[in-house]
Amino acid sequence: MSNDLFDVYCSYKEAKEIWDTLILKYTVEDVVRQRFVIGNYYHWEMIEDKDIKIQINEYHKLLEDIKAENILLPDEFVSELLIEKLPSSWTNYKQQLKHRHKQMTLQELITHIMVEDKPALKRYENKPDHKRKNNFRNSHPNGSNPVFKKKGN
Repeated sequence: MSNDLFDVYCSYKEAKEIWDTLILKYTVEDVVRQRFVIGNYYHWEMIEDKDIKIQINEYHKLLEDIKAENILLPDEFVSELLIEKLPSSWTNYKQQLKHRHKQMTLQELITHIMVEDKPALKRYENKPDHKRKNNFRNSHPNGSNPVFKKKGN
């Protein structure tokens, strides 16, 4: 033992006393670390301004920290908590997920969220707006007015 450790433990008469003291000391440190990890997981929230992919990676990191502490969470809990942590602008999407009849795994949920996050393609982007006046002129590429010839008189 180093001199510092010797000074602390020299008063003990048996090795079992030293062993029990060390177990108690490091068990307390484990509990404190577990509380810290659980606190981080519990207080983590998604933010509107941050990219959803980055935030899901943060969520994965928190889950890995929990697994490293040998804390077991049910898969249903993990995926449902991710739904609850979605930003407030996703309220309709969260409701849709909550009313599903089939429980999704975390991987399925993440895939579903990533697909939802992609911007929808505009199908009618180049179609004329039928509510606007003079849309016929705007639908021609050069903006030219077509000339119609009258038949007969």
